[in-house]
This record gives sequence, C-alpha cells and structure tokens, in this order.
Amino acid sequence: MMNAKPSQPSLPDAIGFVGLCALVMLFVTASVQLTPDTNLRVLKGMTPLLSAELVRTKTDLEQIFGHPGSENRQIIRDAIEFDFMDWWLGFSLLLSVTTIIMRPKLIRLSWITMSIIIAAGIARYTVSRHLLAAANATAFTDAMAWGIRWPSLLSWLLIFTFSILNSLVFLRGRSEAKVGGCIFILSSLIGIVGVAVYDVLIPYAALGLFVGLCGVTMMVLLIPESV
Repeated sequence: MMNAKPSQPSLPDAIGFVGLCALVMLFVTASVQLTPDTNLRVLKGMTPLLSAELVRTKTDLEQIFGHPGSENRQIIRDAIEFDFMDWWLGFSLLLSVTTIIMRPKLIRLSWITMSIIIAAGIARYTVSRHLLAAANATAFTDAMAWGIRWPSLLSWLLIFTFSILNSLVFLRGRSEAKVGGCIFILSSLIGIVGVAVYDVLIPYAALGLFVGLCGVTMMVLLIPESV
C-alpha cells in the first residue's frame, strides 16, 4: 500500500497567512491613538501614522508631534514599526507571484504590478525615514512637512494603482473572488480621488481595502482554488 504524500504548503496558503498577518497589523495600527489633547483638525479619524503622513505645514507637525520628548513622538515612532501597509505590500507581492505561476496569461500584468509594488515599497520607506526624522527633530519647517506629504501621496497612489491591477486576478475567478475584486477596485478608485483632490478620502479607501482583504483572506484559506 502506497503512503500518501504529506501535503505541502501552497502559494495560496502563503497568501492567506500573510493576509492574516496584515489584518493583525491593521488592528494593532488602528488601536494606537495620539494623546487626547492632540488637535488633528481635518485629520480626525485617521490612524496616527496616516495623520502624520498627510501634514501640510510646520503647524500641523507641531500639533501632531508635540514638543521634543512628547508622548506623541514615541507613539509615532512605535507606529512606524507596525505599519499595516508593509504587510499589504507583502500580501500583494505574493498575490502577484501566485498569478505569475498559476495564471500564465496574466504574467505581463503581474510583472507590471510587481514593479509598482516595489516602487511603492521604496516610497513607503522614504516616508518612514522622514517621519522618524521629524519625530527626532527639535524644530519643524514647512519644507519638512511637504517632504513627508509628497512621498506619502505618491506611495498611496501606487498602492491604489497596484490594488486595481491585482483585483483583475479575482475578477477572472469564482463569484466569491469577483466580489473581493470589485471591493478592491471601488476602494482604490476612491483612494485615487483622495490622493488627487481630497485626502480625507484616503483613510476610507484604506478601510475598503481592509474589508476586501478580510474577504479575500478567508476565501483563499477556505477555497484555495479560487485564486
């Protein structure tokens, strides 16, 4: 009698695992809040990291970071280490690798998507370095604020762009997968409008990506063949 071969982890399993890690990191990031006396004005409702990313002036930096040695500065330093978007990039990268292996017809699209993901990763790293520099600064300037804001907007534009491209993989799958793909597309379109016109929309678009990630992660874990 032949012994059955032990099952090996597949790429969909890896995607599901990274998706779960991304969800955990999102909950960790969302649970962190700045001190109650922080005046965020139009940035209310955003996570501390996103609030700090979308500053416009040195006044915004002063309101969010506070004085040297403040609690807010340490909160933002800690939040940089648990940025949900790092895991979202990892999830998307694995999804692109899966597509290259399992969907040869989409290989060109996947390589384009991976290039955008890498560019987004570089932009996110730049944002993190500038945020860390601001958290350690003794004085703020408008140039410092825009040095954080522009790489952040670029990174979000790239994130929403590759999220649309990745969603095309799900639109070619089962009906459950198509729902996730539609959520990614709608959320990303809202996010692109937010980047271009009204940045308050960005956290709502990120929330949409979170909802889509929840559904897609469960789908990949329960129905691996849907990818």
